[in-house]
Amino acid sequence: HVHAHADALHDARVLLFRTDDGRYTVALVESQVAAHEALERLAAQLAVGATFAVLLGSLLAFSLARAALRPVERLRTEAARGGVEDGDVVLPVPPARDEVARLAVTLNELLGRMRAATLHERRFVAEAGHELRTPLATIIAEIELALEEDPPPNVAATLESLHAEALRLAALAEQLLQLSTIAERTTVQPVDLAALVADRVRRARLIHPERDIRVGRTVPGRFLADPQGMQQALDNLVANAAAHGGRGVVVDLREAEEHLAVHVLDDGPGIDAETAARAFDRFARASEARARPGTGLGLSIVHAIATAHAGTAGIGPRTDGWPGTDAWFTLRAQLAADEA
Repeated sequence: HVHAHADALHDARVLLFRTDDGRYTVALVESQVAAHEALERLAAQLAVGATFAVLLGSLLAFSLARAALRPVERLRTEAARGGVEDGDVVLPVPPARDEVARLAVTLNELLGRMRAATLHERRFVAEAGHELRTPLATIIAEIELALEEDPPPNVAATLESLHAEALRLAALAEQLLQLSTIAERTTVQPVDLAALVADRVRRARLIHPERDIRVGRTVPGRFLADPQGMQQALDNLVANAAAHGGRGVVVDLREAEEHLAVHVLDDGPGIDAETAARAFDRFARASEARARPGTGLGLSIVHAIATAHAGTAGIGPRTDGWPGTDAWFTLRAQLAADEA
């Protein structure tokens, strides 16, 4: 038979056992609550410390990764700043002789080869266009003289067909020559773009009397631009809208952030995504337009003019809720000195 006596000593208990034979046994029983609480506090501290260590390690790894990739980002920024045609753009080569430095050297060599190929293509196209102008002008003049001599009807029909094809080839040669020399011909000066748009719209009405061509929004002021380039780009977009759009054509001059945009909107059937994606490629023409006169270089010239003005060009469906096509080009909005 066991008798127990307990006495509380904080978190411990003293137990006195007495057996039947008169012997006594003393036992100390200690509570485990404090130990469990200590373990829980330790687990919480370890969890906080582990979380902090993970965050600190992640931040450290991110910082190291950014520091390691910073030279690559500089290369990307410089490459994005100038295109292949910009001969002055040379990617910086880091002083360290590591993989990034070798990458910069390789990219500079690649850009050099691409510039050389682009320059070679430009020269070839310019020379081809120049060489074609004189013989084509001679052929056209000879055909016109032959037509003035009142030839037989069958001969006249043949001569008229040859005359139309010769004129088309002459236009193609002229546009090839223009396309290859746009960057060299671009000379900026103060231009009242609103007045220029109004003047080209008046001219377009005379050329396309069957179309309702008008000016929409404008932006006042004189901006630095090449007036001949602006006229040609606008004329090409209006001619494209008159050929492929409906009856109405609206020309908008808009300002957005650091750029001006010239939009030509028509109310025609619109343009599909596939055609829009290649619209500014050279000799690209919509399938339904192949039977019409044209060279397929008009929008390419627009894109080249926009690029020469640090802008871009685009085409797609109208976004104002009306059916039709929106074709545009942009240029950097640099105010002339007398407007600044």
